[in-house]
Amino acid sequence: MKAELSALFLDLQLVWKNRPLWLGLVLALLVTLAVISRPEPPATPPAAPGDPRLVNAYRAFQQILIEPAALPVAQQNVLERARAAGLEPGVIDYAEEGEPAQGFRRAVMRLPVAGSYAGVREFIESALAQQPALAVRQLSIERPEGSDRFVRAEITLELLIAARGP
Repeated sequence: MKAELSALFLDLQLVWKNRPLWLGLVLALLVTLAVISRPEPPATPPAAPGDPRLVNAYRAFQQILIEPAALPVAQQNVLERARAAGLEPGVIDYAEEGEPAQGFRRAVMRLPVAGSYAGVREFIESALAQQPALAVRQLSIERPEGSDRFVRAEITLELLIAARGP
């Protein structure tokens, strides 16, 4: 087996030495044919209504939602995380979005902060780890001119809350 591979390798070296363009074209053609003839992976069928996977995923999602009465506490926890990371929060803008028919709503916090870049990263990491119903919608970071460590950031956060009953 080893001798056959050595002989094949020597043959390829000889062909390459005598006709490098021809061998390159043949190899390119073989690679192209191999790529084109690869079979398509089987398509995953869409989940049908009532599919246990879909039902379980929906239940897991519903379990992470924050109850409307617990929203102020969750928002306060986010602010405490920012302060613990050494950030100074600015004026916070609150809003609520979503349709109750979706089964959840979004409590949006536009949170301007000032501090170090490491503090912004620490805050986002710890806030997301603490609250599974929290999402970062937008993050904008600006370093003022002449500052090495100080940054201003505007972080738009979403807390997913259970829809209020009718």
